[in-house]
Order: sequence, then C-alpha cells, then structure tokens
Amino acid sequence: MKKEQNQVSGFTFKEIETWTQEDLQENAFHFLLSDARGIYIPRDFMTQFRGWKGYGKGKYPEYKSILSNPENELYWDAWNELLDKLTYTNDKGIEYSLYQDGDLFAVDLNLIKAWEEVTKSDFEW
Repeated sequence: MKKEQNQVSGFTFKEIETWTQEDLQENAFHFLLSDARGIYIPRDFMTQFRGWKGYGKGKYPEYKSILSNPENELYWDAWNELLDKLTYTNDKGIEYSLYQDGDLFAVDLNLIKAWEEVTKSDFEW
C-alpha cells in the first residue's frame, strides 16, 4: 500500500492542524492496560500482547521469564528497557511505541511529531 505524502497514520496534515492536544491524544494513544494492575502490568503485557518487535535476537524468552515474576530483581530494569525499545506495526503500517504513565498505552509517535510540526506546538506529556 502506497502512503500518500500528505498523510500521517491515515490523517491529512489539514486534519491534524485543526486538532487540539486532546484530539491528538485521542488519535495517537491506544489504551492497553490499566494501572489498576499495579506491579503486574509488565507480566500481563508479556502474556497478553503479541507482535511487538525489538526484544533483540533470541532475547524474548529471557524477557518473558524475567517479567513473569515481579519479585525478580531484574523485573523493573527489564521492563524499562522494553518501554524504550519495543515497537508494533499494525496492518496499515502504523508504528506504535509503548508509553506508561500509570496506564500502559501504544503511542503513534509519528502522529505526535506531525501534529507538533503543523501546529508549531510541543506536545505536553
């Protein structure tokens, strides 16, 4: 599928420039897991979400093992590594990264960047 140059993630720049920051959040952030899961978010992510890339060659089983037990001394270091490097590309070619601020989200960083460019605004995390 050929991507039009005047679109990002299926939205035209003309549409994006009319968005408020709240509109951007609605379109760029996709809820994955609630903060009500507490320390179990990393474990639950590993068991419930497939198709994310960036673990490193042959590293997925190691991460899965570490993140299966919140008592593991490497648990939070491993989770923070994955938050920084995992990506997911959907069937439309849109790439997502992980973002956690209490709840866990899949975030379309390209859409945020496009909004910042066309609105000349900085997104407030």
